Amino acid sequence: MPIDGGKVPIGGVAATHEGLYPLPFTFSSLLRTRLLTWNSKVKYIQLMLMLRRMDVESFHGLSWSDWVGKQFPHDRMAQDLMLTLGRLWMYADCPEQLDAGATIQQGQVSMGGVYYLHQGWKSLVHSLKKRAESEGVRIVRGKADSILIDEQRVEGILLSNGEMLHGSTVIAALSPGEAAGLVRKVDGPKSPTLKYWQEQAVPSFASCLDIVVTHLPEPNRSFALHVQRPLYYSNHSSISKLNTNGDQVIHMLKYQASPEQIDPARDRRELEEWIDSLQPGWRKAVVTERFLPKMTVTHSLPLCGAARRPAPDETGVDGLYISGDWVGQHGMLADAAVASGKHAAHCAIRYLRNPVREDVRKNNELRSIL
Repeated sequence: MPIDGGKVPIGGVAATHEGLYPLPFTFSSLLRTRLLTWNSKVKYIQLMLMLRRMDVESFHGLSWSDWVGKQFPHDRMAQDLMLTLGRLWMYADCPEQLDAGATIQQGQVSMGGVYYLHQGWKSLVHSLKKRAESEGVRIVRGKADSILIDEQRVEGILLSNGEMLHGSTVIAALSPGEAAGLVRKVDGPKSPTLKYWQEQAVPSFASCLDIVVTHLPEPNRSFALHVQRPLYYSNHSSISKLNTNGDQVIHMLKYQASPEQIDPARDRRELEEWIDSLQPGWRKAVVTERFLPKMTVTHSLPLCGAARRPAPDETGVDGLYISGDWVGQHGMLADAAVASGKHAAHCAIRYLRNPVREDVRKNNELRSIL
C-alpha cells in the first residue's frame, strides 16, 4: 500500500521559563541558540554524531536520567535539553525509570526522519481495509465476548450477540488487559500466561488537546517543545493535507509521569496556557477543539530492570497469538505494533499449515538441533 505524507522539516522552538529559543536540531540552530554554553554545544554535537553508532546493549539497566547526568554533569540546561529529547522519542516523562538503552535506540530510529500522513491515520486504515477486502477478507462487525479455548487450543470467538466464529487461529491485537480478559477455557479457569504478561506491562499516558483554527497568529511557528516542562506542540497541517478549506490542525500534548498525577482540569489549563505563549490570540480563530485527558501512549514502557516483552506466540494456547506495542522485541509504539502483527501472522500461517501442538513442535525442533 502506498503511504503518502509530508516529511517534517528539522527545527522548531525550544521554550523555557525565560523565553523562546531555536531548537538545536541543526548545526546552524545550535550555533544560534542561547540554551547552551559553548562547551556544552561542543559536547552536544559530539553526542549527536555518536548517537547513531552507539551500542545500546551496553546501556540497558541504566536509567535515562542517570545516563544524561553522566554526559552533562555540571550543566542543568543541557541535561534538561537531553531529557526533553527523551520525552520526544519515548512519549513518556519518567526519565528516572526509563531504560537508557531503549531510549537511545528510539533516538536512533527518530533520526531517520518523521512523516505526517496526508488525511491522517485514517488514510492508512482505509487503504488496509480496501486491500484486505480485495484479497477476499470478510470483515465481521461485532464485539468479542470471549476467545474460547478447549484443551489448550483455540476453538473460536464468541461475540456478545451470541454468534460463534469458529476458527483454529486468533490474533488478538489488543491491550494486555483486554487480551487476558477475553480468553475463556471451556473446561477450566483462565490461562495464567496472558495474565502474567498483563501484570508485567507498565503503560504510559498523555493528556492531549487538539484544536482546529482558521488561521494562526504565528503561522511559521509549527513545532515547539518546552525544555523544563513535559509539553509538546505541533501544527501537523503545516506538513500534511488534513482538509480542503485551509484550516489549521494543532496538536498539543502533556507527557504524563504516571496516571496518578493526571488532573484533567489542571492539565487542560496548562495546555491552553502553553498555546497562549506560542500563538497569542488563538481563541478568536477556533473552529473546534477536543481534549483527551488520559490517552494511552503505549501499553508497555521499557523500564530499567523490566521483564522483556512477550513474543506473539507466548500465550500458553495453541493457535492464539498476540500483537501490539507491548509485544515482541522489535521497535516501540507503532513500530512494535506492526512488527509484532507481522510476526503473529507468520506464526498463524505456520500453525495452519501444520497444526501440531506448539509444545510438541518445539520439542521436535530441539531434538533436531541436538
